Amino acid sequence: MLDSDLFNNYTHGRSMRGLDTDKVVASGRDLLDEQPCTPGELGRLLAQRWPDRNPASLAYAVRNLLPVVQTPLRGVWGASGRPVHAPIESWVGVPLRTD
Repeated sequence: MLDSDLFNNYTHGRSMRGLDTDKVVASGRDLLDEQPCTPGELGRLLAQRWPDRNPASLAYAVRNLLPVVQTPLRGVWGASGRPVHAPIESWVGVPLRTD
């Protein structure tokens, strides 16, 4: 479902055409392992490597294809905060099972 959404999405699908998404995801993982980021921050960092692509689409690809978590504090009582993502494996400290 997430793959289909990414490649057929009206907003982001066109920017994904012909792109090696495995490389985008690997770069996104490296960046998020270094420092959890908001989608906007992640997109701007990825766009340095793929300047011909939409930064929001690059971040959307990582969020769709890499298991991530929203790290605290997304919001506090009575207020909201920016969503900040990190790879789930680095957040929980154990690798995901592949079986």
